[in-house]
Amino acid sequence: MIRFTLWPIFIIFIVGCSSTKYTFDYANCGSQDWQALGHETALSGDNVRLFDTVKQTCGDTLNPNAQNQFVSGYSAGLIEYCTYETGYQHATEGSSQTDICPFDLQLDYQKGFAHGQRKRTEIDEYMARQKREVYRHKQNQISKKKPRVEIK
Repeated sequence: MIRFTLWPIFIIFIVGCSSTKYTFDYANCGSQDWQALGHETALSGDNVRLFDTVKQTCGDTLNPNAQNQFVSGYSAGLIEYCTYETGYQHATEGSSQTDICPFDLQLDYQKGFAHGQRKRTEIDEYMARQKREVYRHKQNQISKKKPRVEIK
């Protein structure tokens, strides 16, 4: 009986830990490659405010240049992230539109996202038509196989 009650608790614990995107320990606060972390953060579509969490976690052990390095990497990552291609990819995959792109980079991303949404809508409509056709075909096959009962 105890086994059954512990499994849900264990599963919740595992899911909670796996949903944490970034984990920092105090050992990495002084040696972390902050520019690379900023770059990865931008490429994953996360907000620059992630660094606020890092500052809280690291406290006084944080490298004094860490924020500048993080922002530098983040800015470089945004240039790669805020593109027509990324917007198009997000839309065709069904992801939501991001709001991390600065105004001067936003237009290309938004154009790509709008084009990707149109493409996704076309594909969704095509798939829905195909499903209806398969359903109608199956219904016709079933109605043809039913024996006809003649009443005299």
